[in-house]
Amino acid sequence: MSRIAVAVASVFLLLPTIVRGEDRAVHDGSVKSVAQDKLTILDKQGKESTYTVPAGIPVMIHGKASKLEELKSGMLIRVTTGLKGDVASITTVEPLMIVGATLLWR
Repeated sequence: MSRIAVAVASVFLLLPTIVRGEDRAVHDGSVKSVAQDKLTILDKQGKESTYTVPAGIPVMIHGKASKLEELKSGMLIRVTTGLKGDVASITTVEPLMIVGATLLWR
């Protein structure tokens, strides 16, 4: 493995699952289930989180505008919320690389 790949892998392994900005939080995980307006995801550590997704919230699947019900189990996604937990957007993400059994995100 090249030094660059090892450096990139090291940085991503140190990043937390939740990245906080001043007015938002970003949650990465995989879709566990979608039922009506509820989205349940599993984070990298296997912790389950469920979000209520109001109508009109942007959902992007592979760069295209989509609907919540089009998300499929196992898809890698990023849920952006306000600091109070209200969902602002949902988008699929592609893995950057897989090192051993660890999945690294973009």
